[in-house]
Amino acid sequence: MEEHVPPAVDRPGQADVIAEVTAALEVIGRTLAALERLLASLENARSTQAGETAAPAESSGTAGRLTRQERRVLDLICAGKSNREISRALGIAEKTAKNHVYSIFRKLGVHSRLEAAFVWTGDRE
Repeated sequence: MEEHVPPAVDRPGQADVIAEVTAALEVIGRTLAALERLLASLENARSTQAGETAAPAESSGTAGRLTRQERRVLDLICAGKSNREISRALGIAEKTAKNHVYSIFRKLGVHSRLEAAFVWTGDRE
């Protein structure tokens, strides 16, 4: 009895499906890599907070390093607000909101709003 090996593409549109699945897997791979970088960054930030690496001298936890206005901005970041929405909510210029976000990132040792939110919510629990 002969063994039948089906061709790689034997139905109309199957090549398109294979291409879509391949593209989706590539996106998943890039997303996982980004999440691994995020996790490493969060672990670094937590280590910094715990004093395992050099932390700013004035810090006493995340809240101690941020100004009152930066804490307000960070709360709005955690709520998913854009710089424009933050500026409107706080009655400040959009450029000022952007400067606060940059300052928060620098103080927390993070590179994204998501990382900042993780650090902030983890610090407050």
